[in-house]
Amino acid sequence: MQFAGEATVTLFDEDDIDEDDHLGTIVISESELNQGVHSQTFNGDDANYILFYAVVPTVIG
Repeated sequence: MQFAGEATVTLFDEDDIDEDDHLGTIVISESELNQGVHSQTFNGDDANYILFYAVVPTVIG
């Protein structure tokens, strides 16, 4: 995903039985550029997911 400044990531589960549940929202900032792998936990609605991500420069061409 490409972005400038910051990106908001929101995680939902998809339910057939009831409404989709909001599991959490995080903000990823360009200030995290080249700082290695980060992790954020999503634990809304009794979930337990860990998102691992890294912010790297975009290579064009």
